[in-house]
Parts: sequence; C-alpha cells; structure tokens
Amino acid sequence: MLQLKNKKGFQALSGIIMTIVLVALVLGVGFMVLSQFQKQLTPSSSEANATGEIITALATVPGWISILIIVAIAGIVIAYLMGWFGGGKKRRG
Repeated sequence: MLQLKNKKGFQALSGIIMTIVLVALVLGVGFMVLSQFQKQLTPSSSEANATGEIITALATVPGWISILIIVAIAGIVIAYLMGWFGGGKKRRG
C-alpha cells in the first residue's frame, strides 16, 4: 500500500474540492429559486426583467469553476515540486 509522507497537498486539495462543491450547490439552488420567483412575476414587469438580468449575469459563474479547479491543482503541484526539489527545506547557515 502506498503511504504518503506529506499529506498537506491532499488536505488542501480536499478543502478546495469541498469549497467548489459548496459553491456549485449554492449556485444551483439559487438558480432554481430565481427561476421559480421569475415565473410568479408579471411578464415584462421591471421585477421580472431584473430577475432575468440577474439569472443571465450569474449564468457566467459556472464557467469559472473549471478554471479555478485547474489553478488550484496547478498551485498544489507547484508547491509539491518546490518541496521535492528542496525549496521548502530550511538550511543551516
């Protein structure tokens, strides 16, 4: 069985994954609530138009989640490699 000496990177990765899942869940529930709210409003009213604009503006957010995942994984890999090459060790002078 493979044992890891340093689990900091995996702990950071699990925290990032949990955060992204939470953001996606909140966005999903928010979209559902806003769409139900918009259906109950009078069509072409200023409230319905404002709700539609909010939904349209928030629709761009899920596209950023994949970019955040890639950046987080790249940061963890870079931190791991810096530690592996000795960048994280303290040297005695």
